Amino acid sequence: MVIMGIDVGYGDVKAVSNGQTIKFPTAVAQVKSSDYSETDLFKDTVYSFKGKEYFVGRDALFSDNCYSTRTDEFLFKFAPLLVYAVFEKLGKADVVGIGLPLAMFLDRDMRKRFEESLRTFEVNGKRIDLDVYVYAQGQGIFVDYVFNGGENEKETVLILDIGFNTLDVLCVVKGRPTREGSTTFDGYGVARMVQKLVDYIARKYRVSLSEQEGKEILRSGYLKIYGKKIDLGLVIEEIAEDYTDWLLEVVKSQWAGFLRRADRIVLAGGGAYYLQNVIRTKYETDGFIFIPDSPEFSNARGFERLCALDLEASVKAEK
Repeated sequence: MVIMGIDVGYGDVKAVSNGQTIKFPTAVAQVKSSDYSETDLFKDTVYSFKGKEYFVGRDALFSDNCYSTRTDEFLFKFAPLLVYAVFEKLGKADVVGIGLPLAMFLDRDMRKRFEESLRTFEVNGKRIDLDVYVYAQGQGIFVDYVFNGGENEKETVLILDIGFNTLDVLCVVKGRPTREGSTTFDGYGVARMVQKLVDYIARKYRVSLSEQEGKEILRSGYLKIYGKKIDLGLVIEEIAEDYTDWLLEVVKSQWAGFLRRADRIVLAGGGAYYLQNVIRTKYETDGFIFIPDSPEFSNARGFERLCALDLEASVKAEK
């Protein structure tokens, strides 16, 4: 039985299965008839889903038809397509553990709708049937932390799951997640950094970029114009430092009481990938702020673990 953990973020899709990982942009674009022909090189990258054809991932990034990823409806509509794209790269799973932003997870109707959308779907004429476990974003990070860095499973920690659009905060008291103090902030993710970078490029180089294009530059560290690479490393470093300062001030002010009795802050998620160097070089935290290795995969690793634990519990319950 193949188990897979998948983290469908607003910026990137991350997946983990049996030590293998994959990451690609959360980008979907509807294919226009003029985009390719039956003999075109790109026809193998087109996905047929619900009666329409789409590019997915990097192939969709520069399309004029690229959908905004910031809406709940995007997630409900295209999560099956993104999961299928993961299977093409890592192989099909039998059981999938996947996350929802905390606010959506706590809404039972949303959680049920999301789960049902993934149990059975069809892409490219192939029917996919899955066992699906849906978890809250941040849950996976805590489980990953316990298995890969935590001193014990009864710690009190503040989980900061920094996504592209959202910041999910999960308060864990003596090993148990609690609703009190746990929340989702829309617009607190690294999209703030991307917008600053896009604005800078527009002012400096008179180039208009989409949000997804800006994210790719944030990741790579350079802008390419007419084949020439322009190093933006110092600009990005300054933007990352400003964002980190702002984020930690927000956390300190809103969770001051919790932090006084906490063992650690665990900072992970897709956004943590861009902040890890700033945290490790600027802030002397004596280990109070913990960033796991490859923090962008932390949720997916944890979801894979949670799936295995839940399946084991189900087997024991049936005996």
